[in-house]
Amino acid sequence: MSDFTNKVAIVTGASSGMGRTVAAQGVCVVAVDIVEDGGKETVEEIINNNGTATSYERMLRPLMM
Repeated sequence: MSDFTNKVAIVTGASSGMGRTVAAQGVCVVAVDIVEDGGKETVEEIINNNGTATSYERMLRPLMM
């Protein structure tokens, strides 16, 4: 398995659990979610587990079409 420590990942839909899973691998997470509170809760949990994260509320689907 690759070492992802100190890499940065932009995780869309981060409140679904993927953000926490990625952070557990030592990745700095940029949590992007349509639900602001969900992103913030994810970031708080990551930080409480000694990870690094920030969140942004954004709907990306219109930007990708």
